[in-house]
Amino acid sequence: MIGDWQTAPREFATLPGSDYAEILFPVTQTRFEVACQITLSEDCRHAGVIIREAGSGFPGYEISVDAFHRQLVLREHFERRKILAFQSIEIRPQQQMELRVIVDGSIIEAFLDNRFSLAGRAYNNPGNQRFGFYSDSGHFSVRDCTVYGLKEIFSPSEESKLSTDIIPDKTHQPGSCLFFPQASSNAYSPFDPAMNFSGSFTLECWIKPLPGTGRTKRNLIVKGDGTKPGYHYGLNLMWGNSLEFYFKTNSGFASLTSPNDSVMDEGKWVHVAGVYDAEVSEMHLYRNGRRIASQQSPPAGLLSGNMGALRLGAAAGLPAANPFLGLMDEVRLWRVARSDDKILQAFEKPLLEDDRDGLVIYWDFDEIQACNLNGVQKLCSPNKVPDFRTISALLFDGAERFGENFVGSQEATGVSK
Repeated sequence: MIGDWQTAPREFATLPGSDYAEILFPVTQTRFEVACQITLSEDCRHAGVIIREAGSGFPGYEISVDAFHRQLVLREHFERRKILAFQSIEIRPQQQMELRVIVDGSIIEAFLDNRFSLAGRAYNNPGNQRFGFYSDSGHFSVRDCTVYGLKEIFSPSEESKLSTDIIPDKTHQPGSCLFFPQASSNAYSPFDPAMNFSGSFTLECWIKPLPGTGRTKRNLIVKGDGTKPGYHYGLNLMWGNSLEFYFKTNSGFASLTSPNDSVMDEGKWVHVAGVYDAEVSEMHLYRNGRRIASQQSPPAGLLSGNMGALRLGAAAGLPAANPFLGLMDEVRLWRVARSDDKILQAFEKPLLEDDRDGLVIYWDFDEIQACNLNGVQKLCSPNKVPDFRTISALLFDGAERFGENFVGSQEATGVSK
């Protein structure tokens, strides 16, 4: 421990006017989450969480809430020019904020105040971990500090090690689903001409976000690549617990967003869908089979010629990737506008064999197999539509079949130098 700290069970604070201070705790897991409430005084330039290896000369990493530069930063501890990731933030002194830091192997993620997030990959992966808090100056307080253990996610080829005890709610039996455990996880499908719809189309899936992953923008289904050709179409969760459906036209973007607090129930499966009906130039959004938003759309429809790939869970390769953390199932893309009755039916019962007209992509993640991508073997989920069997969802950066995250918790009550 460095500096003067006031400590109580699950609470730690530096004295007002303090210089640099840090406090460390032992952690038996190499995969864990720290969740707490933090407050920075006006004279506290930056403060945050330290992650380091016990007995190692390597200083470790820090997640810094930098009030002076208005940034959330992942960088080396004491080597602060070595930045792994950063995110601009807007915070106020004396404001209590939730800070969550997840260490999952070499991946380190941070979520601040349910508004800001970042993720980076540690190039020096500690083994025997310690975590703690630091403050550069001023008064810094930590309340309600809890540490959660994380279960390691194993390859689907190691069937005996997979966790299959996801508890479904009454409306959905997930069977095999896709799990996005970290911010870089995504499923990728290279461009196929069948992805470029010439008229009406529908995007739909079942989702179950990890609890507490915030009211932030999260990519569900995204098509496009880079700045050129850029975004083509997609379905996102948005900041106000709303749903966004959008597509590129020859004059810009057509987008529809549902009202705030219209989408998620914490820890429950939810069916979401976006529909573009080219015949009447209308866009619709659905939650659990019920329409939650509608509007007129440009008559020109979806812009043709975009040869971007299709992704699930994070728009990796696009200018801004907004990760979805949680479970996803029954992803379907149609080249028709599904009716209200059809969307309700998709929520209430499994997809029927005689109700697949216009279905282009159907990933249910019940089957995982080896696929070849530019000479590299990857795990993938094949398309269940016979005419388009080559359109597979390749799994990247920890995206796995099955899985669950939190397996228990322990309170951070001890202090270790």
